[in-house]
Amino acid sequence: MTTTIPGPDAAVATRRPGAAAIGDDRLLPQVVRLEAGRVRVRPAHHGDGPGLQALLGRMSVRTRWLRFHSPVVQFTPAQLRSLVEADHRDHETLLAEVELDGRWHLAGFAQYHRLGEGERHAESAIALADAWQRRGIGGVLARCLAEAASRAGITAFTGEVLSENHGALGFISGLTPRLERRLHGTTIELVCWLSRRPDASSTPSPDRRPQPGR
Repeated sequence: MTTTIPGPDAAVATRRPGAAAIGDDRLLPQVVRLEAGRVRVRPAHHGDGPGLQALLGRMSVRTRWLRFHSPVVQFTPAQLRSLVEADHRDHETLLAEVELDGRWHLAGFAQYHRLGEGERHAESAIALADAWQRRGIGGVLARCLAEAASRAGITAFTGEVLSENHGALGFISGLTPRLERRLHGTTIELVCWLSRRPDASSTPSPDRRPQPGR
């Protein structure tokens, strides 16, 4: 699990004809230019199941363990449905694709699930294939996911990270405006606020902790 709320940094967004509005002047798909090349962020759709399954296969055992907290080999049908079926309010899945030789190749995904009806918190996660980690793509995905969540009335992302996942913890700490941590054995529960002044009344109750690897 990786939850971040970064700024635009060096990414330069360009609008594409026919893109769908997600609020204000932000559009999806968005195309940004990074050192890794052109990266496109778009919502997942039903036809993305095979690509997401193949993406999982390109992740190392270590990456899968850190992301899902278990040695997952492939997505179950229920997990794939969760990834590709979104209502764009209570649940969203965004994909990051890198342009190579004129074609878009899936590099990773980000998603959030609102914790319950009327809740202002959502559990979230980001996963990238090993070849595309530490290339700025996770930050772009996180920014787009945070923008979509904010427009859906969500004020904070929550989730759990293995305490051994120092890379994810450092990445999150450097990018979110406010981060809360609670240690639970071998995992750390995180609350990542989407703004600098959270509404105290929106703090999730203790019995609503998110489950890992959703």
